[in-house]
Amino acid sequence: MLNKKSFNHQNNLNQKIIKPRYDDYCFFNIPSFILDQFNQTNLSKLPKDVISEKNKNYQKIIFFLIDGFGWRFFEKYQSHPFFKFIEKNGVISKLT
Repeated sequence: MLNKKSFNHQNNLNQKIIKPRYDDYCFFNIPSFILDQFNQTNLSKLPKDVISEKNKNYQKIIFFLIDGFGWRFFEKYQSHPFFKFIEKNGVISKLT
């Protein structure tokens, strides 16, 4: 699934200078978000919509960080089978 809500947050930013959105859709919040999924502490500011609702009962989380792969590259290659698989079985969100 493409997380359209995360797109709306990012599209409102000045395109010349993109500052991290520490209050919501920012990869800075990923480590605490992953820990929250296991211990239910809710310390992360990352919105819950970055994880699929259909996968609520999980014992493992696989996290891919493709460093240097900017959103413009995702837009260019989103029809690739790898990204189609992720879109079908997971959630793709736009983060700062």
